[in-house]
Amino acid sequence: MSKKEAIAETKKLEEYAIERKKMTEEEEYRNAGITKEEAEIKPDFADDLKHHDDRGPADLERQISDLKKRLAEVQGIERVHKLLNGQLRQQVYDLKMKVHAQVKLENQIETQKSIIEELSTDNQRLSQEVDDKVNKLRKNGVI
Repeated sequence: MSKKEAIAETKKLEEYAIERKKMTEEEEYRNAGITKEEAEIKPDFADDLKHHDDRGPADLERQISDLKKRLAEVQGIERVHKLLNGQLRQQVYDLKMKVHAQVKLENQIETQKSIIEELSTDNQRLSQEVDDKVNKLRKNGVI
């Protein structure tokens, strides 16, 4: 799955989480377009219909439906975790490569420092030799 698909999937899951967020009682009444007092007024048949529809928590169809919803949620979470895991693995690999490159550069720097030190020492030695030869030639009267 590409990064764009992963981002899209993450956004979908975030939107789903927002939808699933429980509304407050005030929000429910506001969305329904009624007041709390209006909702409390029950027609005579409301209690009659309730016992026909609600079979309780032991209803197997309801349990299956609830479990299917939960399974879908968990599968969505699993997809997000897989995407994040893949991104994290890529970041770890990238960081390891950067560290490797940095170590390589540090080794090159150390090598170049030792070469510079060696060349400086040789330069001083050769400068001293030249001075010695010039002084010797001056003593002998050649210069």
